[in-house]
Amino acid sequence: PNGPFDLQGAHCVGHGWTIDGKWGDTGYCKQVDADGDTWMFRFETGADGAGKWEAVGGSGKYDGMKGSAQYQPVGSPPAVIPGHFNRCNRNTGTYKLK
Repeated sequence: PNGPFDLQGAHCVGHGWTIDGKWGDTGYCKQVDADGDTWMFRFETGADGAGKWEAVGGSGKYDGMKGSAQYQPVGSPPAVIPGHFNRCNRNTGTYKLK
């Protein structure tokens, strides 16, 4: 709680697949903080729901941000909009602002 990325909202687009019964996905997310500053990252998730991301751009305080992390899902939040899903991930990695 109250960490650097706590309570940010995200909008993600990507695609997923199932091959031989194993799930995977890849895509991009745009994060927005309470000040309206944004940063984007590229992600890739494996069959166990764990994955990795890498920062690819940002605005405001996130302009020029570098970072990457591994993530693991925590719980299963309910879908707010039919046909969509929500997700909560615990991230472990590093980042650096300008």
